[in-house]
Amino acid sequence: MASPVASETLVPLHISRAGSPTIRPATAVYAVSLGGSKDGVGTVLIGTPKGIDALTALLAKIGVGRSEIETARKVLAEQPYHQIPNVKLTPPILRRLGR
Repeated sequence: MASPVASETLVPLHISRAGSPTIRPATAVYAVSLGGSKDGVGTVLIGTPKGIDALTALLAKIGVGRSEIETARKVLAEQPYHQIPNVKLTPPILRRLGR
């Protein structure tokens, strides 16, 4: 008998933005990827939202919790990289992302 296919997977979510001396969250471009390690090996780019509001909308669409989104916003205002470990990836989320 075949084993059941897992309906959800926990993966790290990576968010990075180009570093510059002057950070403008409203116009910064963020790269959001799932899986893999920090150096990009094995990651899948899922979006490049422009501006912190667009990033917030994408994270909400993925199913990231409100407190994790707020933490990401604060960290990215000061640092060019943030990781959210253990983001639940389910078939409905993948469909919302067009995957």
